[in-house]
Amino acid sequence: MTKTLAALDCGAGIGRVTKNVLMPLFDSVDLVDLVEELVATSAAYIGTDDGIGEKFVEGLQTFEPPERKYDVIWIQWVSGQLTDQDLTSFLQRCIKGLAPDGTIVIKESVSQGGKTVYHESDGCWTRPEASLLQIAKDAGLQLAHKAVQTGFPKGLFSVKMIAFKPVHPVEEDDD
Repeated sequence: MTKTLAALDCGAGIGRVTKNVLMPLFDSVDLVDLVEELVATSAAYIGTDDGIGEKFVEGLQTFEPPERKYDVIWIQWVSGQLTDQDLTSFLQRCIKGLAPDGTIVIKESVSQGGKTVYHESDGCWTRPEASLLQIAKDAGLQLAHKAVQTGFPKGLFSVKMIAFKPVHPVEEDDD
């Protein structure tokens, strides 16, 4: 059996992360976003459909990734749109969508001082790193690696990239 590496871009929008981060590394990338117009115009931005898999138009609060499919599920600057409970539930569903040895990556701005900050202007939260780690743990994930993205202007929230693995690894298919 030939292994095809697959990724899921959550909150994909027009596909910036899909095109610039995921497509160079994966054979197939699926996209999910709540806004239909963004998903519809993603092909124009990406410039090709080679390597683009399924496109899902749905909110992450209810989205269920296909089972045992993804080597990486990438969640960038969209987890703040979910309540803690919705994020926990979404991550639990993502675990079911992972291929064996799959990884879930959250890239998000994080607040300082242990406090969650609510932004009325766009209705989202910026959580402290400890909260993201606890939500992931509650969902059944464990920390695999984390890094700080550099190059942002001073005065902004830190941007963390946190990789998680399931506490109970996904088993190989017997096929």
